[in-house]
Amino acid sequence: SFIRSRSEWCISRQRVWGVPIPALYHTPTDTAILSSESLTHILRVLSERGVAHWWDGPIEDFLTSELLAQLEGGPEAWHKGTDTMDVWFDSGSNWSTLSAPTPGRKHRADVCLEGTDQHRGWFQSQLLTSVGAASGNCDRRPVSPYKTLITHGMVLDEAGKKMSKSLGNIVSPMTIIHGGKDKKKEPAYGADVLRLWAATVEYWRDMSIGPTVLAQCAESMRKIRNSARFILGNIGTIAQRKSFVPVEHGELGLAERFVMNELYKLDQTAVEGYANYNFPKVMNSLSNFANTTLSSLYFDITKDCLYANDIQSVERRAVVTTLATVLDSMTFVMAPVLPYLAEEIHSTLQEGDAQLSVFAKKWTPVSAEWNDPQAEKDMASLLKMRSIVLSLLEKARGDKHLKNSLEAEVDIILPNDISAQPYFLQLIEREETFLKTLFIVSDANITAEGSLGTHSFAWSYISTMAIPDTDSDLELAIRVRPSSLSKCPRCWTRTREEERNLCDRCEGVIRRAD
Repeated sequence: SFIRSRSEWCISRQRVWGVPIPALYHTPTDTAILSSESLTHILRVLSERGVAHWWDGPIEDFLTSELLAQLEGGPEAWHKGTDTMDVWFDSGSNWSTLSAPTPGRKHRADVCLEGTDQHRGWFQSQLLTSVGAASGNCDRRPVSPYKTLITHGMVLDEAGKKMSKSLGNIVSPMTIIHGGKDKKKEPAYGADVLRLWAATVEYWRDMSIGPTVLAQCAESMRKIRNSARFILGNIGTIAQRKSFVPVEHGELGLAERFVMNELYKLDQTAVEGYANYNFPKVMNSLSNFANTTLSSLYFDITKDCLYANDIQSVERRAVVTTLATVLDSMTFVMAPVLPYLAEEIHSTLQEGDAQLSVFAKKWTPVSAEWNDPQAEKDMASLLKMRSIVLSLLEKARGDKHLKNSLEAEVDIILPNDISAQPYFLQLIEREETFLKTLFIVSDANITAEGSLGTHSFAWSYISTMAIPDTDSDLELAIRVRPSSLSKCPRCWTRTREEERNLCDRCEGVIRRAD
């Protein structure tokens, strides 16, 4: 509709500055010359002497012998044009500086990016000049010079107002990166935070920027960086990684398979999101993975294993295998938006001896073998139980019965009247040794309601949970109570017999270390 409604396009302007239109005029006959031959000659002269020579040089430099022979009067009968190109024609023909399409590449540019105000401007001038220049070629249909057109909105201040000097609400990108005069009011965030802001907003709409939004972006990046730091601190040095024996897929526990499934989903989201220029989708998925899957869950439940288990144990090697894979894929996902952080991670992995940039590495997609919907479903069921346990622990902490969750044990009490065992009960029995890790308590036991006995505890808290995927109203009970054993001074879990110095696990680790 824009093209239908526009009038003819006059591409000449009468200004004292701009790109000259290299037309030659024969004064006696009022003939204008702008042919392929004259243009080729003029461009050759200007490439040798510069564009300013069109204004300063003598007319003789631009006349060919054919023109002088064709029209009478000699050089004195000629003068140079003084019109300049319309800037929209000038900028709209910049596609011509790119390589011509090839059989495997239909368009000169992959992406054309500008604001919504360019629908009648640069976007259209590029399209018109490209189609117009190709219209004389009958061998192929004219195409746009760009494959994908991306339109973004305008940047507004934090209150949603248009930025202007008179309002004094302009936010300078350089101030965001390097900071202002008062670093407390205008801190130096660096380029990555600015890039993260740009990648998290819905750029196809108008977007706001200001101190609050930037502080939130800085916090998001800090969490992503801290996740990378935690992993780097636990996967060992280059020498240790070279001799490290990873754990095969079949030997990984439920938590590791769940995290790898989440990583696979993140990788797929990133590939799809980047292909469709949906940067907010990618960055939100990355932040959620770093904050929720890793920091709030996996890092929390594996610290005991990482810090206290034998370094060669299958459990610890499974965690390190997972962390190393996670860091590798996370770095690929963040690199297009957070290049400085990606380079920092890459350099740290190489212990400062990285010969090539992280961008010299090919993005290796996460293998489809890690797509594990069953692990996701199983973990979701256990996390519901975990929420109940954490709520009970918080009540005990609020009543001053414990300071640390490792001072507690958890009993999962099954009802007596179960005729057929639902899948969830099979799941918790299969994962019984993992439950204490998931709940971050010293022990977790599964027991039948009829075998509880009459033992009383100094304190206890009980809640119920409906058994998932069953048609009955059966519920299991979850009880949090004080640990029955003593604190191990090495790992801090309440798993030590009173008369011993360490728990069984720590004694074994120390013995093997000696």
